[in-house]
Amino acid sequence: MIKVISDVSGDIVLPSGLITIPRAIFQNNERITSITVPEGVKTIDWDAFKYCSNLSRIVLPDSLESLGMYSIEYCPKVTRLKIGKNVKNIGGSFEGMDNLTLVVDEENEHFVEVDGIIYTKDMTTLVYANPTISGEIVLPSSVTTISESAFSNCSNEFSLVLTDSMSRLDTHAFRLCSGLTEIKLPKNLKEIGYGSLSYCSKLSHIEIPEGVTNIDERAFSSSGLNSIVLPKSLEAIGSRAFDSNDNLKIIFNNSDLPLTIGSVGYGGVAQNAEIIINSDGTVQKIDEYDDVILENDFLYVKTGEKYQLRHYFGSDDIVVLPTEFRGLPVEWYQVGGIKNAVIPDGVTAIAPNAFWYNDNIKTLTIPDSVTSIGEDAFAFYTSITTINFDSCRDVS
Repeated sequence: MIKVISDVSGDIVLPSGLITIPRAIFQNNERITSITVPEGVKTIDWDAFKYCSNLSRIVLPDSLESLGMYSIEYCPKVTRLKIGKNVKNIGGSFEGMDNLTLVVDEENEHFVEVDGIIYTKDMTTLVYANPTISGEIVLPSSVTTISESAFSNCSNEFSLVLTDSMSRLDTHAFRLCSGLTEIKLPKNLKEIGYGSLSYCSKLSHIEIPEGVTNIDERAFSSSGLNSIVLPKSLEAIGSRAFDSNDNLKIIFNNSDLPLTIGSVGYGGVAQNAEIIINSDGTVQKIDEYDDVILENDFLYVKTGEKYQLRHYFGSDDIVVLPTEFRGLPVEWYQVGGIKNAVIPDGVTAIAPNAFWYNDNIKTLTIPDSVTSIGEDAFAFYTSITTINFDSCRDVS
């Protein structure tokens, strides 16, 4: 077993005699710059080199057979990784490595590279797309599966035609694919998996083909959609399936599902959509719902004896957050459409969990009147990067 001291740094050459690199052994190490894995090692376990932000070079041995789930991830300085001749398993993603090119040894019997894309040798699974891909890409007809986050590092603009042999988009298949501008889904598709097209920031429109019965949770969360067409065959939409699509205005609903705008709780369709156009020609507007109200460019959702501010549709660059609406307090949980927010003067406390899971606001200004900030006020994936205080003072 390897024992790594906390201050290990620089260029590391691991000792011979090892068979496995243990799980998370170097995770979050920001001091390692290169690492050489010796011959004899067959397995690199889960998270082994995850979040090694200054790691720029990894030398893998010919003896290696398996890369565990997320074993090399969020190491942004690594630009090249060679998959040796004996590697049989590449598990999980290479997220957060925008310039990573995978090179497959010509003698490898399990994987092959074709036009910058890594497939299993039988061409049924797409494992990883190198960031150099661009233009129009048509997948081979044999492909049935796309691995998790396979396109996560592709920032060059490209369009994609999927093969009709695919019946499901797997979890996170295109997550964080910022270069995807257009995708033609397979005619035999039945299910769009969890987060499969989330954070595709340049994907503005998509038509879901007839035959699709299920859109899973967060399938299109935080993508660039401004319109979407749903098929009549649709039977279920997971919670937050279109959440945080700031530009999504219209949902063409050809299904028999009674869609709800406003993402009430977690069961709604899209918190930012303005209208749903049903197959019979009727139009649902958000002001038709008693618990979803648009007023002065703010979208409110009533939950019990309070309102949640869910979205701002106005054009102001800096927005003062409302604290009360129709006599009831307002929460700011997961508000969309606001990048620069100001808490109004007179507010004395920021409640616990006030900005949980807030992936829109970048800058927050807090007035001098605030004297307390509740526990976990900015916890759990908040996007806030700058907090401005009106003056220096004691805040509990």
